[in-house]
Amino acid sequence: MSAPSFYVKCRPQECDAANIALESRRVFIGYPAWIKGRVWNRNNVRGSLADLSVPYRIWKSIELNVPPSFRPRATMNRGFAKKSPGSTVVIPRPGEGSCHIGRVSTGFYVSNIRTHIGDVVQSWAVDEFRVVAFPMIPGWMKYRLLSRTTIGWLSDRPHKTANATEVLGQLYEGNYEPDFSSADSI
Repeated sequence: MSAPSFYVKCRPQECDAANIALESRRVFIGYPAWIKGRVWNRNNVRGSLADLSVPYRIWKSIELNVPPSFRPRATMNRGFAKKSPGSTVVIPRPGEGSCHIGRVSTGFYVSNIRTHIGDVVQSWAVDEFRVVAFPMIPGWMKYRLLSRTTIGWLSDRPHKTANATEVLGQLYEGNYEPDFSSADSI
């Protein structure tokens, strides 16, 4: 079974962090899970944030300093944080006519990057990002990349006729052959 594929928009608080992701070769997950009662230390951001990848028994005991409506989002982000190296990640930029595709090379990590505290410290390292023209992304995947959610899974094609990770791998390697045959379902 191949590692799952997901997308991250890298747009914390209405700004575009894609350049930070591309330059640092990291992909970031937003919604920092601040721990209640921890003293803020700008030189140790990691000490103030909950690690989303910890086992559930530890996670449920952490008291977060976030609005009650945020806890479910942080819990959902844990599903992404637990993904292993080898996952394929996409940063969509349809306005620029492109997507950046990379392969996760490390486990989830909370770093101490101080220049963008809180928004870009929860991340995974990526081997290399490669630019792919947005029109090359298959339509069954594109609808997810254009959705309002800032992070999400890229599912296989309906009826299992194509595997998302395999298609993204072909796009990454530059050998994807789009299927322009007529659809039977129209």
